[in-house]
Amino acid sequence: MSNQLSDSRSSQSSVVCPPSSDPAPRISVIMPAYNVADTIEQALDSVVDQTFKDLEIIVVDDCSADDTVEVVKRWIGSQGQACHRIVELKENKGPSGARNAGIRDARGQWIAFLDADDAWLPWHLEDALRVFSLFSEAVLTTAQVCFDWDQIIECEDISANICQEVVMADFVNGNPVGTSTVVVKKHALNKLGGFDEQFRGPEDMDCWMRVATIGRIMKYNSMVARYRERVGSLSLDAVKFLPEVLRVYEKAFGEGGALHEYRQLHRKAIATQQVSAAWMCLMANERLRGVKLVVQSWITWPGGLGVRKNNPYWRLSLLLKILSGRRS
Repeated sequence: MSNQLSDSRSSQSSVVCPPSSDPAPRISVIMPAYNVADTIEQALDSVVDQTFKDLEIIVVDDCSADDTVEVVKRWIGSQGQACHRIVELKENKGPSGARNAGIRDARGQWIAFLDADDAWLPWHLEDALRVFSLFSEAVLTTAQVCFDWDQIIECEDISANICQEVVMADFVNGNPVGTSTVVVKKHALNKLGGFDEQFRGPEDMDCWMRVATIGRIMKYNSMVARYRERVGSLSLDAVKFLPEVLRVYEKAFGEGGALHEYRQLHRKAIATQQVSAAWMCLMANERLRGVKLVVQSWITWPGGLGVRKNNPYWRLSLLLKILSGRRS
């Protein structure tokens, strides 16, 4: 893959306000945005509500067709902070291209990612830096996300005993890293060339696998972000998402790929993604496609899958739910 962070800036327009001439912040928060006028203010508010304040926010608009740009400009104007800014791409680049544009513009030592339809809990950045202080060799930290926006969540006492390393083999069972929980050292992203822009959807998993080849990823058992499941989201579209994630695995298990030493488990990884796509079909009430995917997963890998705490009956349970139309 070419170094996509070194591309020229010809595909993006000037920012609303230029980067501040003040000393560089410790953390650059990058928020790709595409048609998120209804949610992005909540995401932005969750950043300025952080207990850690030495940061800049870079929103990268990926050619939105709604009022996203106007909403962000108005929000930036209300903050009175020269370091917060928006980059407007001239053509739609997808999440990978948008994040890469933000990385190129970032001044911080660390990069934190937040999707514009998610929101952070106030302690997120402070907790991440605490983990970096506990594990100085770590290049990326990640944590837990909450799917219930009404759930009351308490701040955890961050210590080494609630942290565990994400190892390469974990990626065989899917993506153990939630992008909106990631804080990563910028030099690691620069070394890898950022996100691979050929992928749309699972581009984050590809990136985190490659990060794991150059340094430790530490995951701590604390809720730091709220995740919103949006109708029409690519990550919930089995028809579009499954082929993309299988392309990511094709790259990862191939010669020189991050998972090449685990290539004997390639079919297991495919089966795991087929089951994940079947669950998407259950959520979308696409029962026939869901049944076919579960059956295909058994053909692909008859053995156990590392899902739902390695429950050997989970795949059968999912099939019965799809047949009955029960989502719970």
